[in-house]
Amino acid sequence: MVTTTGYRFHLLNLRNLNQDNVGNLFSKIRQHGVTNINPNAHQFIAALKTVVVNSI
Repeated sequence: MVTTTGYRFHLLNLRNLNQDNVGNLFSKIRQHGVTNINPNAHQFIAALKTVVVNSI
């Protein structure tokens, strides 16, 4: 069992996580804000959070 920031899960269904979905996610992250081809960890996480919140 993996626990991270209060979320617990027993299984990660990789069938639903294919390359197209991951590619689309990274495309949206690259489109966020100023184009940065080499973001640091903080910039990437901030862009990821923004994309996730705006997709809801």
